[in-house]
Amino acid sequence: MPKLTPRLFWLGHLVALLTLLGLMSVQINSDWRYLHEDNGMHYSIFAYSHLAEGPAATSFHNAYRDPASGAIVQRYLNHPPLLGLSLAGAFALVGSGDFWVARSLAIFYHTVLFFSVSWLAWRLFDRRLSAPLLAGWLFVLMPMSFYFGKIVVYPPITMCFVGQRLHAQ
Repeated sequence: MPKLTPRLFWLGHLVALLTLLGLMSVQINSDWRYLHEDNGMHYSIFAYSHLAEGPAATSFHNAYRDPASGAIVQRYLNHPPLLGLSLAGAFALVGSGDFWVARSLAIFYHTVLFFSVSWLAWRLFDRRLSAPLLAGWLFVLMPMSFYFGKIVVYPPITMCFVGQRLHAQ
């Protein structure tokens, strides 16, 4: 068996990353019709409310806005507002509220988590190059990654920050 050189490690890790991005990009521009994707519509509504009324009117909380009157009709306080606010930021940055923009934000957070998992494996297994490569590929091939990793819900954003917290320790 050939020795895992740093060059082979980086090549294998790059291929794993490209595979992850490719798998998560399948149906990236389809409407919200798949399992649990109603959340994408839900949080897009919050993002549109932040963009249309401004964070001062929404009090930086996820809020439902009546499109006819422009009034905030109800606030959604069951979850923290970071996902709705970051989605509003992505819509504003790209200048579009298309489906692919919302999914791309979730894919971005999931990609950061990919690197965090790889780094954590490297640290836990005595800085061996094989550990993050194996962990990265296992992360890529899990259905939770390539199917649910692009869904606009809290796990990708939450796990991204958990991974970053572990990275900082």
